[in-house]
Amino acid sequence: MDKSERILKLILSSRPDLNREKLIRKIERRIEELGGLLSFEAAAMLVAKELGVPLPKEEILSVSTLKIKDIIGGLKGITLVSRVVKVSKLREVGENTGLKNVKIVLGDETGIITLTLWGDLAREVFKTIKPGDIVVIERAFAKKYKDKIELGLEREGKIYKKDNSEEKLPNLEYFLERYDLKTFIGTILWISKLEKENCIVCIDNKGNLIKLIIKDLDNLNNLKIGDKVLFQDYIGTLGKKAYLSNFSRMIKIAEEKTKPLTFNSITPSKLMYELDKIKEGDLICIKGYIGAVIPYRSKGGDIFIFDDEYTIKISTFNDNFLEDIFSKNITSSIELKFISLLKKKKIPVFRIDSCSYINIGEKNIFNLKKDYEKSFLIEAVGPVEVNAAILSLRLGYRFYNNNLNLGVIAKIDDGTAQAFVVTNNNKFIEKILNMSIDEMKMYIEQKTLFNKIVDYLVENTKGKDFTFKGWFCKNKILIVL
Repeated sequence: MDKSERILKLILSSRPDLNREKLIRKIERRIEELGGLLSFEAAAMLVAKELGVPLPKEEILSVSTLKIKDIIGGLKGITLVSRVVKVSKLREVGENTGLKNVKIVLGDETGIITLTLWGDLAREVFKTIKPGDIVVIERAFAKKYKDKIELGLEREGKIYKKDNSEEKLPNLEYFLERYDLKTFIGTILWISKLEKENCIVCIDNKGNLIKLIIKDLDNLNNLKIGDKVLFQDYIGTLGKKAYLSNFSRMIKIAEEKTKPLTFNSITPSKLMYELDKIKEGDLICIKGYIGAVIPYRSKGGDIFIFDDEYTIKISTFNDNFLEDIFSKNITSSIELKFISLLKKKKIPVFRIDSCSYINIGEKNIFNLKKDYEKSFLIEAVGPVEVNAAILSLRLGYRFYNNNLNLGVIAKIDDGTAQAFVVTNNNKFIEKILNMSIDEMKMYIEQKTLFNKIVDYLVENTKGKDFTFKGWFCKNKILIVL
């Protein structure tokens, strides 16, 4: 009795609901589905596995070239032609064992599967095979591990690269889009190297800006702006918080381009008009004019950027950014790259972080008209002069290079409407606080006392009327310049 006949009898004895004719038709259909790649014996064994019929070891057959979806636990002698989707880092198994493995995710048009390699072969493959390559796997075996089918190589098994042009397999992007592999391809736009953490900003194939935090500086030293890179095994969520850990990999796919990539910046007005299209966490590049900087009591502060129509608020906890802006004049042009939308509300809040950078241009290039028009808040637009009472006020300060830098944000009401005022105009701040800058400097070294004095001065402004001259934007923010 040949092997195929023995397998038929084993199936029929375990599944009395099947007759011989139906079983043979089922096996023949399986052969047709696999393009005639299987022998009758191998197809019979696959059908047995699918029907849950256990086979003795001596009846387990070797299988020729298969598609991934057809691989089941227990198969041996598998030949597989597939695309390399991921190659993990070399990992040591156990402590001080010296035994290392590498896991390779393979894919074809039917699915993906993981192949684990050990020892010297793992080291060799890690160095020579990268995602995107087409490989041939010979004499592999399949086993079930944690409810998933995985592959290993038999003692005489092989893995080697094959010419990509010879096979019609989906490209690498096909698998990255269809499977949750925590991996994507991006072109580097910006690299920021800081003391505590480093940051990469890149653009993916769909034009999305992506920010990644990384602590491994050695990997960053091998990358340049313009490089096309596979970012593998990130942690977190793209567009929110994503990190590269010790288990992540950055694999360069293409070298730096001769022409640097650019990402166009938009004005505050265009940003406000298109705000509905922007999601919280999205990275944005903005250009406009410096309106005001309002420091927090501790680190960082709010930066107000404006154009002819709108003002936006950008928050940061990095005092270095504030110092750079205070060193320039108000209304200087400014461009902020790779800031993120923190919150969507009437006055949306944007954030500067370790991935952002600032470029400040020439001073006083905003074309401000000097003929302020007296107006009410309800109808104010452009250069205006309004009389209003202060409802609330916050004063921020920083001491840079022996200069006391002040910033004020106040809520005002003139009886027709309410608005916010922001300013770094020292003369105007001295007027509303009723204290000179020199007087404030006398108390600056005694921080606790100075904070109490500031709190008193701020409280004393509430309910008082003042004349405010400046640029009034559509989102009810008046910049006193």
